[in-house]
Amino acid sequence: MSLSSLQTTTLRAASAAAAVVYTTAVTLDSTTAVTSSFAANVSELVADSDNLVVLPQATGIAALVADSTTGDAKKPQLISALVAGEDLISLIPTLRGLARQRSPALVLHVPVTSASDVSDVLAVRDSGCAILRSTTQQGAIDYALAASIAAQRLGTPFVHCFPAGSSDSIELQGYAADSTQEAIKAYLQGERPGSESAHDAVSQALAAVVGEAREAVSYFGAEDAQVVYVTFGDVVSRAAVGAVAGVGVVQISLARPLDSEALRQAVPASAKRVVALEHVRRAATGWGPLFFDLALVPWEHRPILLNGVSSSAGLDTLTGEQLEAINAHVLALASPTHFDAAAVAGIPEDAGVPAASEDEPNEAATVGAYGQLLRD
Repeated sequence: MSLSSLQTTTLRAASAAAAVVYTTAVTLDSTTAVTSSFAANVSELVADSDNLVVLPQATGIAALVADSTTGDAKKPQLISALVAGEDLISLIPTLRGLARQRSPALVLHVPVTSASDVSDVLAVRDSGCAILRSTTQQGAIDYALAASIAAQRLGTPFVHCFPAGSSDSIELQGYAADSTQEAIKAYLQGERPGSESAHDAVSQALAAVVGEAREAVSYFGAEDAQVVYVTFGDVVSRAAVGAVAGVGVVQISLARPLDSEALRQAVPASAKRVVALEHVRRAATGWGPLFFDLALVPWEHRPILLNGVSSSAGLDTLTGEQLEAINAHVLALASPTHFDAAAVAGIPEDAGVPAASEDEPNEAATVGAYGQLLRD
């Protein structure tokens, strides 16, 4: 199927994962791989694509990478793969190798549910890959393409996590428009500045795909917020923030490489407390990875850094009352610490989270003093 045949096509996919695979397999000149657990859900959509590969295990991606470096000019220089979060650890050697050799371009698309623990994704944050998160069904398609374009531009492997679940009709004609294809081609073939970063590449790729650049770090809420919550993805809704006075949210879509300076600038100077609000379902300690990122930000006037860690999916649907309860708890804290945000908000610990097996206990974070950070 060619790009031109998609100009008037509306995709009706059973899931966002199917939509992502369809887009990467059909609209990009790429090898698209899916692990066997996803194959039944996506294979019908891309049955006419010669570039779809079904892998028994995610580790088979390493073989695809090796095969793409044999020098055959006809082989796609982009590999897109749909994998589960728990498969990422096994792919760290592949990601590190690609981060060094810069070819072929690899994008791993990871579906996560609201109950999912994104620490599986963030566990590969030191492997040299870029980590991108989309938060809507349409955003999953936009960012899937943007990550693919940026990966080819930079030679950096990308991990793109997106919301799993059912999908409504997704319009694809914009991606097939001649102007869009020309913008993408011009960007990929254009001269690359020596200082081009992953943030610049993703922003420019999004501009080519959807016609507008988007910031990797964004802020919404009160201009003079006293408390700012920092999230990876869409954890706190605008409605909840609007119902609580004096709070704001910094939303990060590109977690690696993290633009610490952009994060610092996004936080209002009025903020006295900055809270990393994050899901960590399988926590080795009470601290989440986002908190450590906050600790490395070059603050001009260092706020009190706090970590609201929770195993509950209920954080994705916070009401104004629940955020008010969390905020009251935060305002009472005078030194860095971590706490179970869902417990403070009165959300059941296992809300929306699949039952853990005996081999994989679901550990809740507990309150701890800042000095415990070094001991943990």
